[in-house]
Amino acid sequence: MSKTVLVTGGLGYIGSHAATLLLENGYNVIIVDNLSNSQKEILSGIEKISGKKRIVYFTDLKDTGATEKIFDENRIDAVMHFAAYKAVGESVENPLMYY
Repeated sequence: MSKTVLVTGGLGYIGSHAATLLLENGYNVIIVDNLSNSQKEILSGIEKISGKKRIVYFTDLKDTGATEKIFDENRIDAVMHFAAYKAVGESVENPLMYY
């Protein structure tokens, strides 16, 4: 039985590459992304490269209820966390968003 990895920010640049590599190495992958720094179309690229459909949740990890639901609905063995705001200029202009 293959392990299931939750990849947060899984449609972002680093997260999508990690998800693809995990899939190519036999892992089940669940992607969570709120699309604030990514695009939904990235999913089709991941599926095309890996040849596999994925479970995807389009939600924000700050939504406690939605995050708990992800863990309730799935048996998750590991988490790779790539969901983050990452723009220095934006963090200076809007520090509470990065808090």
